Amino acid sequence: DVPYHLSRRDPPPASSKLVMSSLVVGHAKVDVWCRLYLPDAHYVPKTLRDTIQALSFGTNRLDVKGAQVKLPQQSLFSERSPGEGSLSA
Repeated sequence: DVPYHLSRRDPPPASSKLVMSSLVVGHAKVDVWCRLYLPDAHYVPKTLRDTIQALSFGTNRLDVKGAQVKLPQQSLFSERSPGEGSLSA
């Protein structure tokens, strides 16, 4: 058996790369449905998790059914800080 790095004379072809230097997202309105298991939802402040559990008589789950989330227009990337990635992932 020949080691892989010795079996190829030429390097493999480079993969494609996507570079996004500007992306502006307009106003967005989204309806959200989700179920959060509060003990594992560390992205929600503990005081808020504790308050939800107390007000819902000790349940450890929060069901969100069709909450509307509105987001203002945002610029996500710039020339100085582009988004980079691959479409083949």
